[in-house]
Amino acid sequence: MIEISGAKLMIALWGLGITFLFVVVFTFVYFKFFRENKFAKSLFVFTFLAIFVVAILKLTIFYFFPYGYVSDRLPFYAVPSPKALGIWWMLGALGIFFLFLKFREKIEKLNAFKFLLTLYLIFIAFSISVAAIREGFYSVYEPFTRTRWEYTGDMLLVTSIPEFLRDYVALQPKLTVHASVHPPGYTLILYFFHQYLGAGFAGLAVLIIMLGGFVIFPLYYFLKNFATEDNVRRGLQIFIFVPSFVMMSATSMEAAFLFFSWLAIAILYEGWRRGAFLSFLGGVAAALALFLNYLFALLAPLFLILFFMLYKRGIVTRIIPTFFGFLMFFAALYLWTGYSIIENFFVAHGRLYHNVGSNFESAMLYLAYFVMNISAFAVYLGLPNIKALIRGTTDLLRENNFIGSSGAIIVTLIIFLGLFQGEVERLWLFLTPLFILPLIRATENFDKTQFASLLSLLFFQIILTQTLFYTYW
Repeated sequence: MIEISGAKLMIALWGLGITFLFVVVFTFVYFKFFRENKFAKSLFVFTFLAIFVVAILKLTIFYFFPYGYVSDRLPFYAVPSPKALGIWWMLGALGIFFLFLKFREKIEKLNAFKFLLTLYLIFIAFSISVAAIREGFYSVYEPFTRTRWEYTGDMLLVTSIPEFLRDYVALQPKLTVHASVHPPGYTLILYFFHQYLGAGFAGLAVLIIMLGGFVIFPLYYFLKNFATEDNVRRGLQIFIFVPSFVMMSATSMEAAFLFFSWLAIAILYEGWRRGAFLSFLGGVAAALALFLNYLFALLAPLFLILFFMLYKRGIVTRIIPTFFGFLMFFAALYLWTGYSIIENFFVAHGRLYHNVGSNFESAMLYLAYFVMNISAFAVYLGLPNIKALIRGTTDLLRENNFIGSSGAIIVTLIIFLGLFQGEVERLWLFLTPLFILPLIRATENFDKTQFASLLSLLFFQIILTQTLFYTYW
């Protein structure tokens, strides 16, 4: 039985009241602007019903199986907990989104740098505002205060970078829960921000959001190889309102990994197309991304697709400097500090298995994780996007466009292999850009009203999710 104190009950009732008021006002405004558009109305009905079903399902599971590892993560990782104490932040998020919609077409016409910078600033302001809705600005950095679990608790272990890296594997028993199953890259980023910029918990959170937001820049230049300028700009506008990007960038280190992963991908592809020096830098960037998180290795299918695309053009030799740069990074690290990424991987893998076990312990557990990973990732890609993603991916697969359908290929492979035990809305944040091309394909014929309705419903889902659930990690 779940017990709720009087104070918590009042907070929950306030949160429900604010949420209900938001739904009423949003619905009124939405139909005022989009009532003549059949697509916009049908998309609203689909999104509203999908959110309602997911919310009821989550509440039902939580009521009967509160605070269980699997039940916490079905159909996505969150606890039902209505809260909206940061009402001014909520109004700020509303204002930011309204201004974006109002000036969206003018923003689209800016030159490339101004366009990207504007999107970047909008994303930073919007992401912080959304994160602060529950408890004010404290909500933005609250995860970083849990020093038993998060990488902020490991900064005190860094007396010097060479010594920390040399002893990192031996320090495993002393590391925080998350750091013990990852390479040391996240901890060193936080250490750098704290040591040289004087950032505390709040400053660290904001700096990580700012770092993650920079992913817009390499994404733009990578996507331009596969879509028109106008379509890429539209795709990035959708991306800055994808729920996982907005909500998880503000509260997790995966935002940093997102940036470094796509910086590496963009440099690698340009290097493979243009010359050895960029190819070498791409290898170094790829090593740096792996130094942050072993999950970078899951992008291997994407690199294989890019490899075969270039193989047909006869420029495969440009890939050789990539391997040299990649190996040189870790060789230099080993010679400088004695740190071995390979040794660290096997120790971390053993620790992870000890913490969460395997998906294959039983058929029922495999099925539970299978459903969990699909549902969580789909919800956080944006329920309004689901229909568009299915249509766009199907069209690209029919055309044998493997770069455009690489997101679906990689996610399907990972899910069937049973490599994850939930929390993929955060852990797979680095995979979300792979779905921009299917979204571009599905929305390329949208008129401005249809496109605005899609963005509006993404905003609608983000606010409802934030006010109704504690999306902790």
